[in-house]
Amino acid sequence: MTTKIGNLVVPEIFAPYFSEQSVLKNAFIQSGIVEVSPQLTQMISNGGYTGNMPFFKQLSGADEVLDEDNPLTVGGTSALREIYAVLARGKAFGATDISKAFSGADPMRAIGDMVSDYWQARLSDALVNTLTGVFSGAGMSGLVHDITGLGSGKDTINASTVVDAKSLLGDNAKKITAIAVHSKTFATMQKEQLINYVRNADYNIEFATYLGLTVIVDDTLPVDAVYGKYTSYLFTNGAIAYGGNVAPVPVETDRDSLSGVDVLITRYHFVMHPRGMSVDVSGISGLTPSNAELAGDIWTKVFDTKNMGIICFKHKV
Repeated sequence: MTTKIGNLVVPEIFAPYFSEQSVLKNAFIQSGIVEVSPQLTQMISNGGYTGNMPFFKQLSGADEVLDEDNPLTVGGTSALREIYAVLARGKAFGATDISKAFSGADPMRAIGDMVSDYWQARLSDALVNTLTGVFSGAGMSGLVHDITGLGSGKDTINASTVVDAKSLLGDNAKKITAIAVHSKTFATMQKEQLINYVRNADYNIEFATYLGLTVIVDDTLPVDAVYGKYTSYLFTNGAIAYGGNVAPVPVETDRDSLSGVDVLITRYHFVMHPRGMSVDVSGISGLTPSNAELAGDIWTKVFDTKNMGIICFKHKV
């Protein structure tokens, strides 16, 4: 008798499992640079394809000398907002895509692991495209450290040039906790013999560190293969806000009896939003942005530069 997906997958159990595992397995989330926000998840579940995250500008101005004859000047702060866009995505898997999970002792869990592996990679894809778009705007030029044109050995990543990149945040540079790099960049860092490994107690995994920064290795980061230019990113903790998965129907099974085709349908609604940025919804052609639109000029910086949590570092290896 042929095993049917509908007999193996209980949507009420499967949906929360694959959604949770997609988050737990994602390296950007594991590193702490992506903050999982229950509040943002709730905001998404309230409906709509965009939403607002209000914030207040930091208090500023000099203090005043107390004087009985001159009252203090009352200062204040203004409420501003970040506009986020919900990413509504889906993927249908045929029985042949996941057939190797059918023979295990716990096939639903095995299928869930395969599906969560797929979706955690999609979360990273969305984030990498978002970072490309964020740094395509002129307003972010103060957070781009590009040394690719220096030549004479001054254009490669090393401990000195990473410190220079961090310095773009001024005295907030100490808040930088992680760096995301391509695997070829990571190989160069290893040759410096400055890579150490520490265990993340929350996820019970080992992370590489470089100059005390958690290292995330992702080969989808931008590479200009013609000129040998690589793009890395430095992050503060919680630089990215994440909320999801709140698709109305995250999992369905279907079967075309005439053709004998079994299908597992998964849907993922989420937000992967860089703090301090706002989305221009006029640049989105559909209800929600595609990865190509995320990588385009739809982003506006609304935080002061020093309060941003991401630096773009362009270099050679």
